[in-house]
Amino acid sequence: MTRDDSAQVTAILALLAAPLAAVWAWRQGLGTLTSAEVAGLVYGAVASLVGSKLRAPLGAVVVTSVKYAAITAAYSVWLAVAALYAGWRLLRGRTPKGAFL
Repeated sequence: MTRDDSAQVTAILALLAAPLAAVWAWRQGLGTLTSAEVAGLVYGAVASLVGSKLRAPLGAVVVTSVKYAAITAAYSVWLAVAALYAGWRLLRGRTPKGAFL
């Protein structure tokens, strides 16, 4: 496994663990700020522990995480805009024939 592969694996695991930790903290009745702190702590712990086992440089893990988060956010915005546009066209009655059967 190359250093780039190990950084990508570590970033993906850390990005998956952080929201799960935030949801867990929120379900335990902790506040929004505390849930964010728990997510940050879990992200750092997973990045450090998994990164050290896979010999991934921490800087590369953080940069890869930011890149993946930005791609995910851009895709989410694109989906929201597409859904709003499709809904607007549907409400206006300007859909192509047979589009919503």
